[in-house]
Amino acid sequence: MRLSPPRCRGFGGRGDDMKRTICQILGALLLSAVIGACGGSSGGGGGGGVPPLDPSACHLSTSFEFNATGPFCIGTSPFTATFSSGVTKSEGNPDLYSSGDFAWHVLSGTSATVTFETLPSTVTFFVRAESAGTVSDIQILDENGDLIMSMTPTNIFQQVVVNRDPGQTLIGSIVVTSTSGGDVVIDDFIFVVG
Repeated sequence: MRLSPPRCRGFGGRGDDMKRTICQILGALLLSAVIGACGGSSGGGGGGGVPPLDPSACHLSTSFEFNATGPFCIGTSPFTATFSSGVTKSEGNPDLYSSGDFAWHVLSGTSATVTFETLPSTVTFFVRAESAGTVSDIQILDENGDLIMSMTPTNIFQQVVVNRDPGQTLIGSIVVTSTSGGDVVIDDFIFVVG
């Protein structure tokens, strides 16, 4: 698996090189901190909105820069996330990727569940529907199967951040359903245990 800092997109006008360089440095620092937090990582990338690093917590991230068909797993036991179905792939359309050239696609007409070996307190990722006609839903459930949040992806990337405070139930699973009209695309997936 290839590790790389987040790709800078959307810069325009004067000062592009300086902005791009600053973004690349910050991305590399973020990636180094995430990798160092628990001695390694599967996948690469990162995203904005990452909670502050806690030295006692394990932070794992992936931008799905590999080919896989579910079920597949990221991380190292006991800090793993299992993706029940879907595929990691690149379609050559940069609008379908928050960073890098790959993402996890839950194919139209299917659903997939992300489960965790050790339950995380924080999950963050970027999500979008492949097209405006995609009918889809994402549910984030706690360890008891109770709904924490539900959202409908649009055809523009949205960042999802779920952070459970001490004393709250932990995150148990994420259920992604793409009923029709196109794939649900998830990129820059980060989870924090501890």
